[in-house]
Amino acid sequence: MEKEKIFNEELKLKFLSEYESEKTRSIYNYLFLKSGDLEDVMNIDLSQFNLKQIEKLLKEIKPLTINVARSNGRIISAYINWAVKVGIRNNPNPLKEVGNEWFDQFVDKESKLYLSSEDIDGLEKQLVNAQDAVILYLIFEGVFGEALSELLNLSINDIDFDNNVLFLQDDFSNKRELKVTSQCIRIIRQAMSEKEYHGRNGEGRTVKLVDNEFIIRSADTRSTSPGKANRHLVYRRITTVSEHFDYPYLTAKSIQKSGMIKMGRDLFIKHGTLGKDQLYEIAKRFNVNTIKVKEYEYYNSTLLSSFVNLENINDLYGSDF
Repeated sequence: MEKEKIFNEELKLKFLSEYESEKTRSIYNYLFLKSGDLEDVMNIDLSQFNLKQIEKLLKEIKPLTINVARSNGRIISAYINWAVKVGIRNNPNPLKEVGNEWFDQFVDKESKLYLSSEDIDGLEKQLVNAQDAVILYLIFEGVFGEALSELLNLSINDIDFDNNVLFLQDDFSNKRELKVTSQCIRIIRQAMSEKEYHGRNGEGRTVKLVDNEFIIRSADTRSTSPGKANRHLVYRRITTVSEHFDYPYLTAKSIQKSGMIKMGRDLFIKHGTLGKDQLYEIAKRFNVNTIKVKEYEYYNSTLLSSFVNLENINDLYGSDF
């Protein structure tokens, strides 16, 4: 496969040299890689694009979120403004005539594989049931386990509310502690206090919930056990959210991977890199299975980096992450 190239690379490197932050240069460079094909076809540098050409480029990039769509616009605008300032563009910047909302039209909603933390927060605000929202938050922050057992085993007695710590246990008696956000604790409290569940996010029938100590609780019917819920209940609730909000790729695994990407973003901001050490830290929090070879045991960092990478971070969080 031919490697992506930067069109008119010398000029763009001159522009990038004005930014001290390596992170900023890396993000801007990523967009220049994406614009290269169209620039090459038209034999015009991005600095000379008119509004219709910019529109065509943004459609081809297919940003997955509004944040990224607007971030792309800011990067293109910054490059064109620079070109005007240094005298290599005679016409004014066409993006000065449009507002932030203009970029929203280019979001590719059909291809959204992962969710940002802002997406999770946005969904929570639209969910009628905290019992649905708590599933998203717990998985996003690292609670999972074989067959979702950490999630399903979590009870009121397993939570240190003062320190935001969960004491997790899977079905194989493996135990660990996990510190979560105050937002997650807030949703847990709401889910605990719910007595009823409103089907289809308020559009279906309302049923009573089983009264027990577990955070995830099933409907109180003759056919349900008074004990913990099963994983199929979680899958059904995620499917309901997926269908109601038109997120066709929303699954327990995609939520988990989204949380890992968010942690990758945070670690990149903290350390300025996203290497093996950071990937191992993510794997440990999300309790990823290790590979055992003879006396050695390690995480598959290559597999992790296939989705926990700067490309996906930029797609979800834009250049301001």
